[in-house]
Amino acid sequence: MEDDRLLYQQTIDKIYELIDSGSVEPGERFPPERQLTQRWGVSRNTLRDAFHILEHRGLIVSKHGSGRYLRKKGEHTEAKGTITTHFDNISQNLERYSLCDIYYTRQLLEPKIVENVARSASEETIKSIRKGFEAYSKILNESGKTDDELEIHRLYASGCDNYFLVEMAMIAYEGTEDLMRNRFEIEYFRRHSVKENLKDHERIIRAIERRDTEAANRLMFNHLQQTLNMMI
Repeated sequence: MEDDRLLYQQTIDKIYELIDSGSVEPGERFPPERQLTQRWGVSRNTLRDAFHILEHRGLIVSKHGSGRYLRKKGEHTEAKGTITTHFDNISQNLERYSLCDIYYTRQLLEPKIVENVARSASEETIKSIRKGFEAYSKILNESGKTDDELEIHRLYASGCDNYFLVEMAMIAYEGTEDLMRNRFEIEYFRRHSVKENLKDHERIIRAIERRDTEAANRLMFNHLQQTLNMMI
């Protein structure tokens, strides 16, 4: 199992090399599976596992009956200059656009989640969110890192009674976690302040406790905007 994981990670690295060498430009189609498996000496399943990880990161787009394509530059970054605006390699810049996409999506979802919680959650549920927040506050303060901050966002989702809203948010959390931990830990993840993050969440939870839906919505939107401001 460990060998399989190592093999598909090596295959992921080869795909990154293909992108960063300019062999595949943004918006262009990747070579066929048969060509890549023969070139790299890997099985089709290993190649597909590697592509699946990069699709999850938003770097690759699969089109049924057409193949896999390298994602294009994001529309919200067009005014920011060339593809190498922030980083020296193409793949990381494209994944930065994916991370921006995720945060823009989270700004659509999460303010509505905390608004829903403030409006509809029981007092018991809100107390449970407060208790969970206090536990994670202790973890973050002791570590001095915001690695587990997403668990606080999951707490809000646990109190929301809109199933589809929560499911979409969970997908966004997974994408955030994957990109932050594997590609942007130093650039963005480690730049977050534990003190400021916890202060934001304290304000959000107080708004929920007051049943102030408007404030909860606004505070969550602004909290997410802080990370977006690092990236755009």
